[in-house]
Amino acid sequence: MKNKAYPLYPVPEIETVRELISAGVGNHPDKPAFGYRQGEQVLEKTFREFAADVNALGTYFFETGLSGGAKIAVMGENSYLWIVTYMAAVCGGNIIVPLDKELNEEEVRNTIASSEAVAVVYADAHANLFGKISEKKSTIKTLLNMRYDVPGAISKGKNLIAEGHMDYINHTIDLDETCVIIYTSGTTGLAKGVMLSHRSLMSTVVQSHRLALINGPTVLLLPLHHTYSMAGSVFSPMLHGQMCFINDTLKNVLRDIQTAKPQFICVVPLYVESFCKRIWDNARKQDKEKLLRKLVSVSNKSLKIGIDLRRILFKSVLNAFGGNLELIVSGGAPLDKQYYQEFHNFGIHIIEGYGITECSPIVSLNRNHHWKEGSVGLPCPNCEVEIFDVDSQTGFGEICVRGDIVMNGYYNAPEATAEAMCDGWFRTGDIGYIDDDGFIYTTGRKKNLIIRANGKNVHPEELEEKIKLIPEVGEVLVTGDKKSIVASIYIDPDIEKSRATEKAVQKQIKEINKDLPMWKRINNIEFRDDEFVKTTTKKIKRGQAVNANAGSNSTWHEVEAEEDT
Repeated sequence: MKNKAYPLYPVPEIETVRELISAGVGNHPDKPAFGYRQGEQVLEKTFREFAADVNALGTYFFETGLSGGAKIAVMGENSYLWIVTYMAAVCGGNIIVPLDKELNEEEVRNTIASSEAVAVVYADAHANLFGKISEKKSTIKTLLNMRYDVPGAISKGKNLIAEGHMDYINHTIDLDETCVIIYTSGTTGLAKGVMLSHRSLMSTVVQSHRLALINGPTVLLLPLHHTYSMAGSVFSPMLHGQMCFINDTLKNVLRDIQTAKPQFICVVPLYVESFCKRIWDNARKQDKEKLLRKLVSVSNKSLKIGIDLRRILFKSVLNAFGGNLELIVSGGAPLDKQYYQEFHNFGIHIIEGYGITECSPIVSLNRNHHWKEGSVGLPCPNCEVEIFDVDSQTGFGEICVRGDIVMNGYYNAPEATAEAMCDGWFRTGDIGYIDDDGFIYTTGRKKNLIIRANGKNVHPEELEEKIKLIPEVGEVLVTGDKKSIVASIYIDPDIEKSRATEKAVQKQIKEINKDLPMWKRINNIEFRDDEFVKTTTKKIKRGQAVNANAGSNSTWHEVEAEEDT
């Protein structure tokens, strides 16, 4: 814990997405709200221009019959028009249904049927897909291509407003009405449509900013169909009148970061790991690794006596991230503790948070000057967090949340909603604990628990975190049953997969086993030939991963043969 508690940061009270846009126009009309690439050209849209585009598209929706809670799906890579579509739908009493651009035809068809979407706005890359879907029986009545149709719709909407069509602009928003249905891309189970409201969305943004000072420009890196991406990279900079630069492809991540010069970025751990690896790989290629490590040592000694030289000593490292990066917000999965120190060495602070789609999504966050490494922070001021069904042996239990951020329920799924809710508390399905200082820690998913023959519970995520520290391991998934625990491992692609590499991993897992009770030990290792299937936030899809490599050239090795006692 760095510092003791200090006052919450002052944040404007915003209750609806429309208020968020209006505040930007009122306070910063001519400041850039969004930046993006169009070919090699970098374009910007001011808050005034953005609001005008949202009102125009929303007016077009109204005048073409899309009103009164119409469900409008949106699908495509991150883009300015994707964001305009989202805002235009929710600010007029309609419901946006963000679709993962990686979904196949059957998944798209099922999601549209489940959500009862009557319109789809899609990127040009998905034109053939929606052409096929529209030819068959479907709820879709309106299809708009972002490249060809949406600019025209915005132009028509502006003309309609000029002619006095003000129904959309004058629409009164109900804070608690569902405005977004997000289908979870979870690592297990079938997707469910999570219903969120203006109150829940704005509550999570406003209250999380009371915990953490995030008040500069950013780069949008994560897929927009995720609530974490919208809350952290779109709503957050708007709250302080700052710009969001839209990255639309992974190959341009560092180029866009250098262009936008962000103060903060919201990412998942895979990005943090990749950035760190790139820093040291570049140092090695330039034969400067020893020099960089020496500078880190000098810098850390200076910090101990109150002298901060990091912005000078590591200027080249910081310039690779635009030169202004101060803060990385990491969420979506646990982050290895080593990365806190790695980036702290260079003058970039990492804070971890915890969230879940059903909570809009931010539940807790570490503070800028009050944090604990390995913790996911303190609960946001607008919600309560308690641990239910605490295990007497471990002290772990299910993390449950109550407050404005909690969803309205699952769309057309009353049984699933009833199962998830208990007297106003949302049961997250995540296992963890809260320490004496109020910091939350997560230890795994309830559904992933391995129950051994002796009745003891094993959290596979705990073992995965230990195995991921082995240098040769690129990815790992731990599964098991009463009789054995298996680690499925994909060797780091930068390291040659060989018998010697496998032996090195085996040896290190045996060392890990020595510090574990018998019932927690890894019994077998599977070395995979292929990466695991992942969600778009780079989480391994456990349901698809189990036995996914069966029949391939994967190799198995027995590590422990002792019976569980």
